Amino acid sequence: MIHLERILNLRQSSLFDSVSLEKVSVLAESLAERSFSASEEILKEGDECRNIFLVAKGSVRVRCSGMDSVVSSGGFFGELNVFHPESLPLAASAEEEVLIFEIDGELYQKVLAEEFDIAENLLRSLVRKIISLAEQKTEINHDEKARNHNFS
Repeated sequence: MIHLERILNLRQSSLFDSVSLEKVSVLAESLAERSFSASEEILKEGDECRNIFLVAKGSVRVRCSGMDSVVSSGGFFGELNVFHPESLPLAASAEEEVLIFEIDGELYQKVLAEEFDIAENLLRSLVRKIISLAEQKTEINHDEKARNHNFS
């Protein structure tokens, strides 16, 4: 993929949509493109990983700490391991043919320190993920209570 296409793909993500072209260009230049076939493993639980993965095309099933979600084009995963001192149990596999942009975690942290918009976008994304996980947990608890009530 040419540099301009990488920039356009990065700008489609909520992480980078309001970031200066100069900073996005730096990230686009340094990222690694990785393609995967349907059902192929991208990360195995236990793999050491300190990078961010942006889904440029397709969708990816991500499993972390017992939670399961699908990340589609423009979405990303791996951001928690960039900031957490110990690797979290993260696994990912392609749901279909995918193109992943792998962004070096240290470079991301450096750009993050220089560009408030990236930090703000990351925080907004993390808050959305936390709310989604809380909603999932609430649904599971309600389902369990209903099942237990039916057995009484």
